[in-house]
Amino acid sequence: MKLLRYKLSRIEPGGWDFDEVLFGRINLLVGDSGTGKSRLLNTIVNFSRQIISQQIIHTGDWDADFDINGRVYNYRLVVKNSTEDINVKDIVLEKLTIKESGQVLVNRTPDSFFWKDQVMPKMTKTISTIMMLKDEEEIRDIYAGFRRIVARRFFGDELERNFLLGALAPETKKRLIEKKDAQFLLNEEIDFHNKMNLLQVIDPEMEKKIVNLYKSAFPFIVDISVQPFSQLFKLPPMSIESPVFCIKEKDVPNWIPVNDISSGMQKIFLLILDLFLMKDSGILLIDEYENSLGINAINFLPDLIYTISEKCQFIITSHHPYIINNIDIENWHVFHRSGLHVSIKSGKELKEKYKASKQEQFVQLINDPFFTSGVQ
Repeated sequence: MKLLRYKLSRIEPGGWDFDEVLFGRINLLVGDSGTGKSRLLNTIVNFSRQIISQQIIHTGDWDADFDINGRVYNYRLVVKNSTEDINVKDIVLEKLTIKESGQVLVNRTPDSFFWKDQVMPKMTKTISTIMMLKDEEEIRDIYAGFRRIVARRFFGDELERNFLLGALAPETKKRLIEKKDAQFLLNEEIDFHNKMNLLQVIDPEMEKKIVNLYKSAFPFIVDISVQPFSQLFKLPPMSIESPVFCIKEKDVPNWIPVNDISSGMQKIFLLILDLFLMKDSGILLIDEYENSLGINAINFLPDLIYTISEKCQFIITSHHPYIINNIDIENWHVFHRSGLHVSIKSGKELKEKYKASKQEQFVQLINDPFFTSGVQ
């Protein structure tokens, strides 16, 4: 799946309003603090997750084009606060169209519901049609595509939660192994250690590629292994073991659990795992990747998105000069906010303006009036 065009308009007082954005494979959101970059990422997450969940929980007027397996769709979703219950959000418009043919698959209002020109019974207003019809042939891949939108926000306790140690219930482990498809791990609420442990059984070739890529990112790593908790900490064997993903560094004799390594190394491990589990068909949203990172981890990101994964789509926020200078200016989206409206200028508009200067693009950006008056 690729998100090609995204527009969110304000529905309720106090809501934010964003210019239309045309996305490519690689997208860098830049702008002064407070201009709405992280908020835009959050709205994409909210949009995608509520489409595939059991309840609509966010208001807004979304108008988006996306590509699924080479077919482009337009999807319009309008959600308002319910007039009957202040705690409920209602879908007041939902329309799904195949752009090339113009065929309308879904056309839904409060008073009518059409599925491929057939009148359907009224459905609950709090669940999307994509969720309700996810098993239909025409919807199945769309539903799966929205499930492959992954957000990484590298602040708060996200890293700690992903690297906590824990044992999987035997029935959960059995269920995932029987699927024989590593992609199902992408959306499971399972820690990093258990995902890597399951990969050894479900897709050992993928697990091997991930391990080799880790080693290439950090040459001082000489070995990587998943160790049973009791064996690692020299305890009596347990009936249900917690797997511990570990590294061994040059000149360090003992295994090091990854929950004890630097945040930069943890972030890279998570991103690489996400990309392999997407299998070249997902969207990765990364918010302020560079927070608390050393230069070696920061340098890894452009290589990751340009050379390691050639098909996945990236939407990234960053303030770091290295990342900004190493992502083509055509892939920038520059943010400027006035009140609750966010204006977004494509980097393509700046390419002609900046090309005559010998200064780094980052320096030109931070002196551009559109950037310097980022919040009005």
